[in-house]
Amino acid sequence: ILKDEKDVSGIYLSGHPIDDYEKFMSRMNVISLDKFAGEVDEETGDVEMAYEGDGRVTIAGMLTTNKVVYTKAANKPMMFATLEDNLGEIEIVIFPNQYEQFKDLLFEGNKIFINGQLQSSEKGVNVIANEILSFDQVEGIIWVRVPTYNPNIPSQITDNVDAGNNTVRIYVEDSKKRIDLDTKISKDSKSMQVLKDIFGENNVALT
Repeated sequence: ILKDEKDVSGIYLSGHPIDDYEKFMSRMNVISLDKFAGEVDEETGDVEMAYEGDGRVTIAGMLTTNKVVYTKAANKPMMFATLEDNLGEIEIVIFPNQYEQFKDLLFEGNKIFINGQLQSSEKGVNVIANEILSFDQVEGIIWVRVPTYNPNIPSQITDNVDAGNNTVRIYVEDSKKRIDLDTKISKDSKSMQVLKDIFGENNVALT
């Protein structure tokens, strides 16, 4: 549905696909992409932006465009891509060595972490990718809040979502107990929405 909204209107009307992952992303100390937005100083050629750190950055988001090109010297594939979070977007440059290593993760719609080098010029800002991780490769904790516990709750969760590498932690409001399930599940958008449909929009969170 969200993709259809973006295709038709150019924007996400009912929420960004990355919204469910904000707390999860914050564990990795990512920098939100709006911090890299800015204007080029005509005199110096520098980009004036909110981010003031050094060149090494960790960012996260969803790949929205990707284009493979070939180097002139060795005719090796590399990629220019766009990474988008719910606040902004940035160009990512993936040189041949990194492209060969991480190409299976570089498809449109995939949610990834990138460690890389920030660079700016009169043409704008981009990040040279050094390391890339899919969200699926990083274990998270899926919190499910319930008013009171009953023995059917674990099966309501595990029977309706795909298996994965994420711990399910049930928070029981009346007893203030936290219960971790033995079975781990996926944190993809479909699974998160299924849990929200069962337990309520405000009772499911990923950290």
